[in-house]
Amino acid sequence: MPLMKILDLGCGNNKKSGATGIDYNPSSAADIIHNLDTFPYPLENDLFDDVLAHNILEHVADVPKVMGEIWRSAKNGATVEIISPFPSSRWLHADPTHRRAFISKTLDFFIPGKDFYGNLPTLAKFELIEVTYQKDSCSWWDALLLKLANRFKDHYESYFMYSYQVHAIRFNLKVIK
Repeated sequence: MPLMKILDLGCGNNKKSGATGIDYNPSSAADIIHNLDTFPYPLENDLFDDVLAHNILEHVADVPKVMGEIWRSAKNGATVEIISPFPSSRWLHADPTHRRAFISKTLDFFIPGKDFYGNLPTLAKFELIEVTYQKDSCSWWDALLLKLANRFKDHYESYFMYSYQVHAIRFNLKVIK
């Protein structure tokens, strides 16, 4: 079985072992030094089996263009994992370079069948596998509330996201070409 090719977008110093890392910081662990707000990325088309974008999309100026680069450089059927601070997270506000937060519908613009799909000029298409909230605390009470928030996302985001705060949101996607 051939080795899977993994792209770690905005890897910083925490690049996944065996992955190709891309980051703007020359002192990072990246294999490719590149500003993620400059397009296109120096990556081949249809190369990667997995793409990781952990705590990076909240920093970029143009999320649709970055999603397009993820789509272009990934193979059909590749998995994409995106983690970003949630709007109610203190970590969102702790970093002055954060430009935005993500909610469960933020990536619907790239998912066929969702209400916002097709409203952006992009070829990027993904299948939503799962979207979940993450919280640092692991008490039984938090586990129960987190389970409810994950089950009733629209209700949680409309009424409770600032009274019961989660720290991050994780999207698992599959590339469609």
